Amino acid sequence: MSNTVATMATSTANVFTTTTTAPLTPPPLSERPNEFPIVDSQNTLTDFSSIQQQLIKNSSNNLSADSIICVEKTTTHHNYYDVEKLAGDETAKNTSILSSANQSTMRPFGMGNPAIIANWGFATVTMLMALHKLVLPTGSNHLMLPTALMYGGLAQFLAGFLVLFGGDSFNGTLFVTFGAYWLGSGMMMVPSVGQSLDVYAINHEEATTTAIYLFLWSFFGLMVCGISLKIKNGSFLSSWCLFFIFLNLFLEACYNLTGIVSLMQASGVACICASVGGYYSGIVDIFIEQGVQMWTGKYRQ
Repeated sequence: MSNTVATMATSTANVFTTTTTAPLTPPPLSERPNEFPIVDSQNTLTDFSSIQQQLIKNSSNNLSADSIICVEKTTTHHNYYDVEKLAGDETAKNTSILSSANQSTMRPFGMGNPAIIANWGFATVTMLMALHKLVLPTGSNHLMLPTALMYGGLAQFLAGFLVLFGGDSFNGTLFVTFGAYWLGSGMMMVPSVGQSLDVYAINHEEATTTAIYLFLWSFFGLMVCGISLKIKNGSFLSSWCLFFIFLNLFLEACYNLTGIVSLMQASGVACICASVGGYYSGIVDIFIEQGVQMWTGKYRQ
């Protein structure tokens, strides 16, 4: 009987001995999966486990590997990492850090890029104007009224304000300005207004006034073309469009002063060049959202 009791006591002791073990240790960092790859501005991957090891070695607070979050902060000149301890919170929230270099490309509420509408509205109405100047340089342009008012005018005007809201001051200002220009030009294409202006077209003073109006707009086009050469986000594509807009308006103003039809047709050729640039700009903006970079001739400032 005593032997039985001793055997039971020994087995019970063995049970407690086997169940009382040292605390579990996490697997080595080198064996853990890279759950949080780091992507820098050059699209290169940094091994997360190596960053964890370095941080834990240099830390005096006994940070665990699972409580470290590395968030990329992109600045104009360099990238650096911000390390935070989650203090027992196992669920990390998505963190978005907006850099000053990317403010013009960020849009709220998942909004698309309004510059596409503005570029294509500008390009379409400019192409219509070009074809009219080449085929009917001295004819009525009243059939352009719907496109000039709605697509080249109102749509471009509103899209320009959305671009401004997204932080792009230069392009937003251009879209609002040329949208307003086409709204005004569309109003002059209304048959009743156009016929009234045609009555006074034979008057030399009226032609001179129209030329002054067009010279003013051509000066604006030349001014913003020069600005596009010096701003941070300037490109050959934007300078191309603005230069041919300036040339179009300048040649049309010269036609109003001289009455030489070939000047109006040359103005139409300049419109085609500007329109092609506008269509291409819209295509570039679409493919940027797809992660495809297309050539724009960006200047290095």
